[in-house]
Amino acid sequence: MPKTRGRDGTPIYYERSDPPGPVEADARALLAIGPLGLDSRLWRLVTPDAVARGYTVLAVDNRGCGRSGTPWRPWTLRTMADDAIAALDHAGFERAHVCGPSLGGLIAQQLAISLPERVGALVLASTTPSLPRLDLLPFPAIAGAFLAPLLRMLGPRSGEERTRKLLRVLISPEAAERTQPGSGLWRLAEELAESPPRDRGLLWQLLAAGTGTPWHRLARIRAPTLIVHGTADRVVPPRAATVLASRIRGARLEFVDAAGHALILERPDEVTRTTLDFLAAHDLLLQCPTRTGTRYTHARA
Repeated sequence: MPKTRGRDGTPIYYERSDPPGPVEADARALLAIGPLGLDSRLWRLVTPDAVARGYTVLAVDNRGCGRSGTPWRPWTLRTMADDAIAALDHAGFERAHVCGPSLGGLIAQQLAISLPERVGALVLASTTPSLPRLDLLPFPAIAGAFLAPLLRMLGPRSGEERTRKLLRVLISPEAAERTQPGSGLWRLAEELAESPPRDRGLLWQLLAAGTGTPWHRLARIRAPTLIVHGTADRVVPPRAATVLASRIRGARLEFVDAAGHALILERPDEVTRTTLDFLAAHDLLLQCPTRTGTRYTHARA
């Protein structure tokens, strides 16, 4: 699978999945940006349906996790937006629809504001505006990032316990208890639990989230935007979706009843269908020429 590099030379890994046959000049791309601490494997339940609809899916490992690099120095949300554009450029696409859950949603907001010519439609899932509203921050994720090293030392020893614990964070408690060892969701969660992000990478990602886009700049987003959020999300409060939708002109808001934080794990069929139907309605945007006409334009505000 391909790797590129960020502006500072950090290796950035992404998984590319193409529809059958040659890639045409007008091929449609979907840039999938991951959440805090989870890598491109998160998209495995979504990618087959997107590819079947004719999209090339570019699923990025954010710096700090997966097979991307982890610099020693902290970075900003703009740096992570640059990394996503580096993957898009490396894959040979001028423009893509962009999907981002949680931290990936903050990165997607940054892209839509700073580089609107590179973004078709926008899907923001289980995410929040940036500061200053403290009541909309994902405090469980913040606490988890700072306590991650200790939790790994003192936490469950068996693989089954670790997997169940991760599921209880990512999806609703009821869905977590229903998920049985050996199921597709269990195997994916097991794989994610057995290869957690580097402690430094998790902390730097969290600090980057705090450098996000000021609220008043959300009104600059012109990309058609779909916001989806679970009503049982215990990481990012559902009211964050309502506030976010009120700040983005024309945004469509969809709540997923009784679903937790990781919608594409808990309700993959429902959320994928809603997402792909929304993107298909805006595919013509992918044929618009960019204003730059050049590659690797960095996400500077």
